[in-house]
Amino acid sequence: MLGRQGLKKGVKPFYSILLIILFLFLTAFFKITLRRLSYSLYQENRKFDRIQDEYYFNLREYGRVMRTDRLENLAKKGSLNEKKKGQIIQVIDGKALIID
Repeated sequence: MLGRQGLKKGVKPFYSILLIILFLFLTAFFKITLRRLSYSLYQENRKFDRIQDEYYFNLREYGRVMRTDRLENLAKKGSLNEKKKGQIIQVIDGKALIID
C-alpha cells in the first residue's frame, strides 16, 4: 500500500497538468471574449458614425434652408420691409408666418 507520501507524489503531476489545462482554457476564453467585445464596439462605432453623419447632413440642410437672405426675402413677401429685434419668422413648407 502506498502511504500518504506515495499518494502525494502521484497526485502532484495530475495537479500540474490540471493547472496547465485550466490556464490554457482561461487564456482561450479571454481571447474569445475580447474578440466578441471588440466586434461589438466596432459595430457601435459604425452606428455612431452613421448617426453623426446624418446629423451633420441635416444640420447643413437646415443651414441652407434657414440662411439669412432667404429669410429676408420671405419677410419682404410677408409685408415686413426691415428686420426688427424680437421678430419671429416661422417657415413651414416654404410659406412664411411672421410674428411681431
